[in-house]
Amino acid sequence: MHIENNVCDNIVHTLLGIDRKTKDNYNSRLDLEELGLREALHPVPIGEDLFDLPSAPYTLSPELKRLFCLILKGVRFPVGYASDIRKNVQVKEKKIVGLKSHDNHILLQYLLPLAVRKTLPEGVSAAIIRVIQVRLGGPVKFSNMYAPERYMGKLKDNVRTRSHPEGSIAEGYLFYECLTFCSRYLEGCETRFNRKCAATLDVNGALSSSMPFFNNNGRYLAGKLTVTLDHKTLIQAHRYVLFNYDNIEPYLSEHAEYLSSAGHITRQQIEKNQHDTFHEWFRSHVAQLVESGQEVPEEIKTLAVGPSLVARSYGSYSINGYIFRTKSYDEGRPTQCSGVALVSKLSSSSTGNRIFYGVIREIIELDYNRKGNIVLFKCDWFDNRVQDKWVKVDNLGITDVNLKHVIQTGDKLADEPFILASQATQVYYVEDPLNPNWCAVNHPPRPREFYDMFDVGNENSDQAEASVMPNLHAIQTPKVDLRDIPKTRADIDGILVSAPKDKPKMASERETDLSSPLEDVQRAEIQKNNERLHSLGIRSLVREVNAFKRVPLPTTRKKRIYQETIPQSSRVLRSHSAMHDGEDSEEMADDQVEEDEGDGQEGEGKQKGGRKRTKMHHVYDRLNHPPQRVHYNAKGQPDGKNASEFSNFIATLVKSHIPIAHDDWRQVAVSWKLEFMKTLRKFYVVDDELKDWVWGTAHKKWRDFKDDRVTIEDWQWLVTRWRSEEFKKRSDQGKRNRSRQKVMHIAGSKSYARIASEMHKENGYAPRRDELFLRTHSKRKDGTPIDKDTAKIISDIEEAIETNLELLEKTIEQGDVLAHVLGKEKNGYVRCVGMGPSPGRLGIPGGQKLKSTKLQMAEEETKEAWRANDALKEHVEEIREETKSKIDGLMEEIDLLKWMMAQTIAANNKTKSIEREPEDPEGSVGESYAIEDHYELNDEEERVQQEMRKAKEYFEKKQEEVQLLQKKKKEAELLQKKKEAELLQKKKKEAEVLQMKGVALNQNKEDALARRMKDAEGH
Repeated sequence: MHIENNVCDNIVHTLLGIDRKTKDNYNSRLDLEELGLREALHPVPIGEDLFDLPSAPYTLSPELKRLFCLILKGVRFPVGYASDIRKNVQVKEKKIVGLKSHDNHILLQYLLPLAVRKTLPEGVSAAIIRVIQVRLGGPVKFSNMYAPERYMGKLKDNVRTRSHPEGSIAEGYLFYECLTFCSRYLEGCETRFNRKCAATLDVNGALSSSMPFFNNNGRYLAGKLTVTLDHKTLIQAHRYVLFNYDNIEPYLSEHAEYLSSAGHITRQQIEKNQHDTFHEWFRSHVAQLVESGQEVPEEIKTLAVGPSLVARSYGSYSINGYIFRTKSYDEGRPTQCSGVALVSKLSSSSTGNRIFYGVIREIIELDYNRKGNIVLFKCDWFDNRVQDKWVKVDNLGITDVNLKHVIQTGDKLADEPFILASQATQVYYVEDPLNPNWCAVNHPPRPREFYDMFDVGNENSDQAEASVMPNLHAIQTPKVDLRDIPKTRADIDGILVSAPKDKPKMASERETDLSSPLEDVQRAEIQKNNERLHSLGIRSLVREVNAFKRVPLPTTRKKRIYQETIPQSSRVLRSHSAMHDGEDSEEMADDQVEEDEGDGQEGEGKQKGGRKRTKMHHVYDRLNHPPQRVHYNAKGQPDGKNASEFSNFIATLVKSHIPIAHDDWRQVAVSWKLEFMKTLRKFYVVDDELKDWVWGTAHKKWRDFKDDRVTIEDWQWLVTRWRSEEFKKRSDQGKRNRSRQKVMHIAGSKSYARIASEMHKENGYAPRRDELFLRTHSKRKDGTPIDKDTAKIISDIEEAIETNLELLEKTIEQGDVLAHVLGKEKNGYVRCVGMGPSPGRLGIPGGQKLKSTKLQMAEEETKEAWRANDALKEHVEEIREETKSKIDGLMEEIDLLKWMMAQTIAANNKTKSIEREPEDPEGSVGESYAIEDHYELNDEEERVQQEMRKAKEYFEKKQEEVQLLQKKKKEAELLQKKKEAELLQKKKKEAEVLQMKGVALNQNKEDALARRMKDAEGH
């Protein structure tokens, strides 16, 4: 176990080039040079203090490392097979952390071949796979410590008296052996010798000896429904049951003879007609046998009648030690249980077997007239009709399938989409990130308590039941010539290492340094041994003694351009969350931070470093811009990119708007809280779903207020408060409560909502609370628990999942895994959910507190007032929009009338000028004036003048309507302001009443507490 763990770690760390963990470093390259092996990989000096390490055949570029991690990130295992290693794979950092021994076993034996074949040359991949396939250790007990360690743990459990551990172990061992001996002679009760595996527990009652074919050894787990089958599906399912019945062969032969006598000569014709008509012939034939008085087994008669149209459908089913699920039921879950494989012949005339791979679409249980039930899996089978086309095996022995090409879908009556549940073998598919249509097939090992042998425990059985599971688990040896492995990779640059001052010298430089007597003797012995090896025709393995201690050197990826060291700033930013979250650190600007105030003298009152004051200038600069929207989850918790900025700005507003001189947050004046919310909404959109989180965060920020921004009056109040006996008692109680809190998280300032959002993006599904607990209570470096208490809780969570798989399907309201382990939730807080949602709001049983009738009526009246206010706002907005549209229409009509009047005046002037033009161009000016004075309007001009007067009257009328609409608009605005003022005044009065009630209630509680403490002191 430990050897396998170390081998896996060394291979993975070397492939990914993990610093200080890879085995391919400067010292290992010096060893190669010293042994005279792989000259192409020897260090190459390129300067006084720089060496170039050529890229080895197993070296990966950053893109290939990311692909390596992506392949492992997309793996979903079947239930009970292995832990979810996706949370241990860090794609951005290109590393894998926190793997346990069994995780390394699964990675080395089953997943590593899938990852290396896409990232390494074929020869290197074949070499690594052959290392994985080493079987020189023999049985597992000779090469692993699984069995001895488990047995030692079993013996430790027998220790009851710690002062005499040997005697306790001996007594417990004797007791266990006695019970084991007695259990061999017990009948009619369950013992360790006849107990069945939990995964195959029979729930159908006693087994039938007359109809053994209908004995189902499986059980359904979830998704039970009653369905009505269509005619085509019923025929397909019943036909497959008949052809796979153990004692059906005589009837098939008899039906084949009947078809031959009917004129079907060739074997293909007989098989085709038998496939289409056997179920009908079988029914009529058995009926004739029964009518003629022949003895027919009950099982044959039941099968001949056929199943009922009404069947049961399941979403999850357990059989053969596996848990199977349909494809639709599998979606969105961290495990994959819908893959299935079957070894079968294509036809009776074909030779050899072929493996069919598919996914389960439906799980159906046929009812044969309430005399027996048969469970079948309806599957989508991948097309394997053409060898190495859509199902192919590469040179490394890995099988790939194409998900887009399926056969036997059940659309045609002749299709065979069904298999018996007892014939199914589970597989799981690993998606190829480079081509999502292709997946690699992996076969999990055989389940526990299932063996390839006859059931010899049942001595009374008439027929021994052989294992029906095909042997798909053997690893195929790669068909690759390892002599074709290249010495280096030309497509990847080498690594530059800088030698320290006391750097190890090269082989040519170290020959003259062996000057001590001891080293001279060693050198002489080595030379003598080399001469002996040379005389035998063997190349010398060691050329000299390395007299220098190997020093690990820092490695950097080969870059020809080096950046200068960036000088560190003398200012220290305050953002604590930025140290844990890169996206927040980029948003923090220099103007957010204010230097600590001092007298200007260094070392005299001026603080160096430390956390500075956050001013959030970049948010205040958005005052005249539209408010930003904050993304929040279904529970009303911010989880977007600006969530940290939103929380920091709330803290800034609380510290600047609300004084600290109050015993309780409920005693803070409502006007200050309303002013805080009004200011916050100038910069952010605060929806109703977000209000609970905002007020909870404001309360926490106000309670945690530790700053020098307090007035003299507040400071005096604080000093008086701290010196009071009441505060001392409260402080002591708080310290005792804090000391009892043993389990701490390491999430820092990042909220559970943001961590859940990141995990959702990484894994593709919303994480459960137990997964959040593991993420926030395990070390980031290796994934181990942070302390013993956390380790015990994590162990209880894993045990609960193993024993009760149905807990994974339950929600918080139904009592999920974390609630099963940790018990009832606290008042007003839900574990691993964060600020905002309470047990009552999430619908947790027992979490909703009862409120008084007055408080319920006050809340309902407040909600009704808010709804009336919103309706009034909508009404005013509708009037405003309607008025605006009318004004715009009138203005358009006025502009049109103005244009028509201008055109009419211009035409009138042109007509007058033409008619008044004199015949004599040299006429006097006086005559033209006389003509103008005595000019009379004709009918056309009078009509134009009349239209102009009408247009002027219409224009004046429209102006009056515009003025009237503007007046109505002002009246509506005044009405809205009046309503808002009345609503605000009403809410203030209600808040003051509730505040007074809360203060009185708190005072009563404190008085009662003081009386109880006084009585306790008296006793």
